[in-house]
Amino acid sequence: MVQSEGSAVQCFENKILAGSGNERLIAWNNSVIRDKAGHVLFILSSGEDITDKRQAEARENALREQLSRAERMETIGVLAGGVAHDLNNILGPMVMIPEFIEDDLGAALQGDKAAHEEILESIGVMKTSANRAASVVRDLLALSRRGHYERIPTNINKLSCLTRSSGAIRNLGTSYPNVNIELHTSSEALMVLGSEDHLCRVMDNLIRNAVESIDGKGTVAVTTTKRHLDEPHHGYVRVPPGDYAIIEVADTGSGIENDHITRIFEPFYTKKKKTERSGSGLGLSIVHGIVEDHKGFIDVASTVGRGTTFSLYIPLTAAPESTSALDDRPLISGKGRILVVDDEPGQRFLASTCLTRLGYTVGLADDGHAAVRFFAMAKELRHASPYDLIVLDMRMEPGFDGLDTLRAIRELYPQQKVLIASGHAEDDRSSAALDLGAKWLGKPYGLNEMSNAVAELLKDIAT
Repeated sequence: MVQSEGSAVQCFENKILAGSGNERLIAWNNSVIRDKAGHVLFILSSGEDITDKRQAEARENALREQLSRAERMETIGVLAGGVAHDLNNILGPMVMIPEFIEDDLGAALQGDKAAHEEILESIGVMKTSANRAASVVRDLLALSRRGHYERIPTNINKLSCLTRSSGAIRNLGTSYPNVNIELHTSSEALMVLGSEDHLCRVMDNLIRNAVESIDGKGTVAVTTTKRHLDEPHHGYVRVPPGDYAIIEVADTGSGIENDHITRIFEPFYTKKKKTERSGSGLGLSIVHGIVEDHKGFIDVASTVGRGTTFSLYIPLTAAPESTSALDDRPLISGKGRILVVDDEPGQRFLASTCLTRLGYTVGLADDGHAAVRFFAMAKELRHASPYDLIVLDMRMEPGFDGLDTLRAIRELYPQQKVLIASGHAEDDRSSAALDLGAKWLGKPYGLNEMSNAVAELLKDIAT
């Protein structure tokens, strides 16, 4: 009697030279055959020529990678084309209007009121275009999920975008008078860890999409509720058990066909007709990224001809509500010495002009090395830090960026306050700077945003 030792089967592959002179790949299986006493009788080996199989697998993998690469390039092309289209439309007024202002300026200085009014109108158009360009960039950062924002305890029911006074809702009401927008907020507080600005961008996108899906008269209903899930909810995605704040946006529009619903969160994927009131085409992609950043989930239910409901599941938190955001404050002037470090002349001009108008004394450095020299000289003279605050760009000269600058200055003055002003997506370098206690101000910023950020950091200096 003999028995095989199944657990001792060994498999390996090796190449051999066939009689034709070609290399062949052989897969070997070896089994040890023993008698009842466990003594080895012989080893059974079997070989299989798998050359053709492996070559077929290699060709399949190559084709799959080629297809994947083509799909990636197509996605990049669609993204680049969409962004280029939007930015070109936005930049048009900003490129031409300064010429109009130059032409009107002479007449305005001579007291021509009409010319003065035209200049003010031109400036207003430029400001609107600049804000739209900034919005496109913020959308791209949200899409990459590398934008920087802080999540604090926030009551969903108190979001400014979920009130009748919301500018977005008022504008939609004006543009689409046949669509009724209903707001139904829960009577109990729905506390989540969130960024009001980003959550409102989610809501603005969803409500706009819902309104635009309605041809003629219809209704968009926005509802907030609290829900506990004992078991996972299986819908568009799987939502695990837990306590959630639910925000539903339901419309009576055209609905989404099953063939398209799986692709609705792809950038620029849309079946809607493009109009001058349409957004960047990134709307639902932005919604998806922001909700995931809030550890939330999105459920989608749609019936063609009857409408669509988007349900956002945002985890509840027991943390108390935070105080009002800094953006709600009026413009704050102050005093103190501030060093602006940026390698872009335009950015140095904007920051220094902004801070000077706010009452601060401003110094300038065009790179990190120049900034460090200011502090090194003060240290050598045994002086206190020459500046109360540094407004520091992150991306500067190769090999010595904002983080390198921060570390070098902190070695000299460990308590030095720093405000990172950057338009770049957050990465490991900027995260390291924040870990060192620096604060963040995203570019482009307005006068009020700079005012609030600086005032918060220099609040211990009497005004």
